[in-house]
Amino acid sequence: MLTDESPGFIDSLPLSLNEMYQKLLSIGHIAPEPLPPVQPPYPNWYKPELNCEYHAGIVGHNIHTYNAFKRKLSQLIKARWIEFEDTPNVNTNPLPNHAGSSGLEKQ
Repeated sequence: MLTDESPGFIDSLPLSLNEMYQKLLSIGHIAPEPLPPVQPPYPNWYKPELNCEYHAGIVGHNIHTYNAFKRKLSQLIKARWIEFEDTPNVNTNPLPNHAGSSGLEKQ
């Protein structure tokens, strides 16, 4: 099972985080989580040019640089609220056996 701690968690998603957020929002599986604005002195991760859809547009980070949405997404996957039907699976759809074939033609 993929988790937000596993290295391939984000890379294995069939959509970008922004697209995933919009899709989950449109089907009611997720809602914006408002946060109070960050006050000075700002933490090192704070970037005033970024805003976060998941946190109702708060300034300082985005959906890619903050882990809250990634954790929520992982929870939804673990709870099987969302599944990815078109995700390749070598156990249920293995590649054909290419033993003895190098792909090169003899001249």
